[in-house]
Amino acid sequence: MPDAYKGFRRDVRTDRLGPFAVGDPLYNHNRKFNEETRPNLVFSIFYQPQTQEISTGAIGERRPGWFELPPHANGDGVHKYHAWRWSRQKIADEPYNLIVLPTASGGYEIHTKIRDFGRTLLKDVIPDIPNGDAELRKLFGGRKLFDYPKSVDLLRTLIGSVPGKDFVCLDLFSGSATTAHAVMRLNAEDGGRRSFIMVQLPEPCGEKSEAAQAGFQTICEIGKARIRRAGDQIRTEFPGACPDIGFRVFRVDEGCRKEVLYPPEEISQPLIGQTVSNIREDRTDLDLLYACLLDQGLGIHLPHTSRVVGGCTVHRVDGGVLAACFDAGVPDTVIRDIAASRPQWAVFRDSAFASDAAKINVTEIFKSLSPGTRVQVL
Repeated sequence: MPDAYKGFRRDVRTDRLGPFAVGDPLYNHNRKFNEETRPNLVFSIFYQPQTQEISTGAIGERRPGWFELPPHANGDGVHKYHAWRWSRQKIADEPYNLIVLPTASGGYEIHTKIRDFGRTLLKDVIPDIPNGDAELRKLFGGRKLFDYPKSVDLLRTLIGSVPGKDFVCLDLFSGSATTAHAVMRLNAEDGGRRSFIMVQLPEPCGEKSEAAQAGFQTICEIGKARIRRAGDQIRTEFPGACPDIGFRVFRVDEGCRKEVLYPPEEISQPLIGQTVSNIREDRTDLDLLYACLLDQGLGIHLPHTSRVVGGCTVHRVDGGVLAACFDAGVPDTVIRDIAASRPQWAVFRDSAFASDAAKINVTEIFKSLSPGTRVQVL
């Protein structure tokens, strides 16, 4: 028997198929799985003590000689039952992988059997997950901001099972951002360089929820706050080995450019005035900068700095791979400063140049100081 099973103090038995460890009870511990959300998994299981037969049926069904195991009571105050983890069909197909054990109260409880002792499956050794709620409460002063958050220990185990220490963890349903918390903590423990991408729709928190009362309007806001607080916690716990705990937040939206292609019959003088600039008015310098990175196939994770040169803000990405200035009326001194750093790409807004002659002048400056730079005008 693998040591992993011994560590969980599993009861080891033998049947006609060989040795097995007694697994967890068959019912789903999560209250969210109930007669409303999983009606097909809410039914009674019947056990015949003499023959040890197992079958399923309706709750409350009368079967002389059989013992009824109804679904566990749900304590959420709304629903009556917990769902089972197995369907009726699976129970009918695999009764040999179930065992019914007597309880101290004189009843019975049904458990799964864990087989294949020649190997250890990851699913059989992952830690229990109920501490996810306690972990999140600890970060937020005891407040319950999220229903059933995953456990950091669970995610650390899963992530730690992947070979290597330098890869990206993508969570497409990130919720309270437990995955980010686990990645940062695991990096602090083993010196890894793993990074994370959390994806979450901005689902609103209920108006009467504790999260809303704490000032969080969406699930995304909870996740961002959790990453910041988890980072502070890790910095305190691992002062000499604190990993990179910074992160950036991006929102999927329309592009930065306006729609300026109209059929002739729709063009009017006011419309022409609105399209002098092809950039949407609500877009910031950072919006434009990251749009440029995506256009050029550069990673939006790359480091960037900003500094003021000649009254204009100049952005440099990854030590100068890309340089950009989105101010209007950029003077030659700033353009020469950018060209002198010899970036691979240099990006300006069209409004940076007062005339076509000014654009031509920029081209000549780069030809002279940095001929390998590709200049782009938005």
